[in-house]
This record gives sequence, C-alpha cells and structure tokens, in this order.
Amino acid sequence: MRKKKTDAYWILLGLAIILFITLRLPQILRDEFAFIFDMGRDHILIRNMVELGKPRLIGAWTALAGVYFSPIWYYLLAIPYFFTGGDPRGSVIWVMLFNLTALLIGAQFLKKTVGGKIAILFAFLFAVSSHNINISTNVFNPNILPLTMILMLIPMYQLMQGKAKYIWFAAFASSLSFQFEPATGIFTTLSLVLFLVWERKKIKLRSVFQSIIAFILPFLPQILFEFRHQFIQTKSILLYFRGENLSLEGKLPLIIRIGERLRKFTELFSISLTPNVSLPVSGAILAVAVFLIWRFKKTKKESQLFNLLLITLVIPLLGFMFLFPPELKSWYLNGFSIIYFIFIAILLSKVIQPRYTFVYPLLIILFIWIGQLHLWITKPSQTMLTGPEVLRNQKQIVSFIYQQAKGRPFSVYVYTPPIYDFHYQYLFWWTSRQQNLSQPIEYSYQPDETSYHPSKEYFTTESSTEPEVIFLIIEPESIAWSLPGWLGHFAGLVKVAERQFPSGVTVQTRVPASFPSEFRQ
Repeated sequence: MRKKKTDAYWILLGLAIILFITLRLPQILRDEFAFIFDMGRDHILIRNMVELGKPRLIGAWTALAGVYFSPIWYYLLAIPYFFTGGDPRGSVIWVMLFNLTALLIGAQFLKKTVGGKIAILFAFLFAVSSHNINISTNVFNPNILPLTMILMLIPMYQLMQGKAKYIWFAAFASSLSFQFEPATGIFTTLSLVLFLVWERKKIKLRSVFQSIIAFILPFLPQILFEFRHQFIQTKSILLYFRGENLSLEGKLPLIIRIGERLRKFTELFSISLTPNVSLPVSGAILAVAVFLIWRFKKTKKESQLFNLLLITLVIPLLGFMFLFPPELKSWYLNGFSIIYFIFIAILLSKVIQPRYTFVYPLLIILFIWIGQLHLWITKPSQTMLTGPEVLRNQKQIVSFIYQQAKGRPFSVYVYTPPIYDFHYQYLFWWTSRQQNLSQPIEYSYQPDETSYHPSKEYFTTESSTEPEVIFLIIEPESIAWSLPGWLGHFAGLVKVAERQFPSGVTVQTRVPASFPSEFRQ
C-alpha cells in the first residue's frame, strides 16, 4: 500500500511538472514575454560582463538614489547568456527553472513534513497560478523570490523541530532575498530575526555566528564597492533616514498606508489563486481559509507549519505598514505567494477525503479556474500578449526595418516612454550578430546620444558613411506633449512612409531632403 502511495505521488508530481512547463515554455519559445527598459539594460550589462570580461561589484540602480542592487542577479543571468549566445529567451527559461525548482523543493519539503496530499495540492496550485505563470515568463530579479522564500522557510521549520544545524541557510536565503529585492529582504530578515529570538533556546552560539556569516556573504561584492567608493551607498541610506534623500516617491500617511498594505497583500492572493474575483471577495476567501485552517483538527507538524507561515506573512505585513512609508510595489510580494499556496493546500487537504469522491471533479474544475486554462482553448487570443513591450513584436519591427533598408546604410531612433531605449539597443546589436547583418550607422533615442549605453563603442564599428534612410520607432506615448518635441530632432528629414503595427508601435521612414528621389522609394 505504501509503495502504491509513493508511486501515485511521483506520478501526480510529474503531471504537475508537465503542467507547469506546458503553461510557460511555449509562450517563452514564441517570444511572447515582455522585453522592456529593465530587461534591455540588464542584458546589455550582462553582455559587457561576458564579452568584455568585466566583472561587476554592483547591479543596476535602485529607486533610492545612490543605492544599487546586488550583482548576483547578473552573474546568474550570465549563465544562460553564455549558453544561448545572448538570446533573451534563455534568460526567461532560466527564471522559469528557478520557479520550477521552488515548486519541486516546496513539494518535497511538504511531503516529508505534512504529507504527500498537501505536497501535491501545493504543486498543482503553484503550476496553474496565473501570477506565477506571469513572473515565470519575465526576466526580473524579484521573480526569483518564491525560491528564496521556500529556502528560508525550510530551515526555520526544522528549527521548530529542534534541528538548528541548518538555520544558517535561512539567513543565507534571506540575504539572497535582499539581493533580488531590498525592500522584501528587509522584512524577511526581520521575520527571521524575530523568529530566532522566539526560538533562542534551541540555538547554540555557534549557529548564530554561522548565520551572521551566511547573511553577510552575498553582500561581499557590495561591501568591496563601498570601500572603493567612499561608502556612497551607506551615505545615501543614512541621508534617507535623516529625511535628506527624497528619491523614494509615493509616501503615504499611516492610516492610508495600513489600508493600502492590506489591499496589496490581498491582491497577491487574488491574482495567485482567485482570478476574476473582486478584491473584497478574495479578501473574504483568504480570511475564511486562514480561520478554517486554524479551527480544523491538525497534526502537530501541521500546526507548527501553520504558525510559521503566519509569522512569515504577518511580520512583513506589519513592517510594510509601520516601517516602510514609500509605495509598496507589487513585485516586492512575489515570494509571499508561496505562503498562500501552502495555506490553500492545507485547507483543501482537509476537505478532500477518500469517501468524498464527488470532490475530485470539483478540484479539477478549481485548478482550471485558477489557471484560467479554459481561455487557452475557448479564447486563445485573450491569452496572447500584443503590446509594444512584447519581444515577438519588437523582433518584427527590427526585421521590418532591415527589410525596408534594402542593404542601404541606415540609422534608427526610438521614442519610448522611459526615454532610454535599452531594449532596442540590445535587439539591434543581437540581431545583427545572430544574422550577420550590418548594424545601423547610429541607433539611439536621439541623434548623437550614446552616454546612456555603457561600453557601446566596443560593440559598434565606426563609419564615416552617412545614412541614406532613417527609421523612427515610435511607441505609444504616455505624455501627449512630449512626442512633438522629440520629432523636432528630425524636422529636416522628409517622411516617405509610415506604418502602424498591431502592437501600437509606429515606424516612420525618413530620408534627407537633399537626397535624390530614387532614395525615397
């Protein structure tokens, strides 16, 4: 009997893995994911690391002026860059694999602690979650937070069992959360510290020192950067706490902030597990679920896990309410979806009993609804991304421009709401290398501007040739008055063609007024 249960567990886990991959990989291979400002910038910096052999001590800038992300994110993405030749899809598949790893580790952890039923329910909820599908198909550092969350929870749970040997790994995982999203890392670390204080009788001094070292280890590149640059990040943080660094926007009064935080945590539950349900209803479902789990008869291990989940959810919630005045970005909470998956898995495990056979069809319907899987069949067009941020649409525009250039020397300028066109900067370079094509004479967001593109001179060939045709890529604007000013840079050029793509992007073809008419074809 035990062997049959084990076999059933692995078969069902295999199905969850297949479902996870099926709902993500085809979309990635179709180039149907966002490739925008941040992704383009990151790929440029990774290219510079790999191609020029330039290691980094810091990552990109954060919203707090003078403070930078960890470079660990770039070192991780350098791996798929190396193996795929810089194909953006490689980076997205890498993020997908990190989330799949979180599913597998989480399922195995739950199987060993609270049983295979909860583990399988967790795996399927994870696999079909529309929120996780979204973050698993986008290259963004907070999208790895589900993995760091489960890696932190496991040693914390083991400590509750009296096993303190690996508590240092919880500190390491919390530090990694800090590297991928500092705002999240602050409060996961606070949760861990308070938890360790509560469980202090189970911890030896040696484990404390190991945890401190493990936490500091991921910060070593930034610490070295601080010593080499007169502690500019430390000074910026101190200025923020003194009220002199005002770069973090969107500060809310306390009363409004409390309601806003509750709404954001409820929104995460809604987009993860209750799609197309109003926020008040989702909040009610979450509250009822937590109450029922609390009231249901549970094993000792289930009770300990439930308490741990509450600690790691409520402490960050309170921290964001009372200690973090700036705007709470939705991606700060990506890792907390793990907690919601486990909550609902525990609840469903109490409802699903062998004698209640009618529950199983309802469970299948629930998974279909959570993942909105019916839309993949009935309304496939609604599941496709069509905006200007989608890589497939950007590749279409780059291909169109090369076709229209017909081998003539050309330049390209991009109008995009973030101003800096990092995404097209990378795509024109990468396309020219992959297809052995000539690069544009100049490609930028405006003429004679290259300062925002680091080390671009190493990846372009200087040419004294004047462009015979100029292409203007115009993304849908967010500020109505800014486009005419940008077009003023090209007032001396004659517009000979214009095409609008389904993504909303317009491509204008222009030539110098002095060129003969045959160049205007």
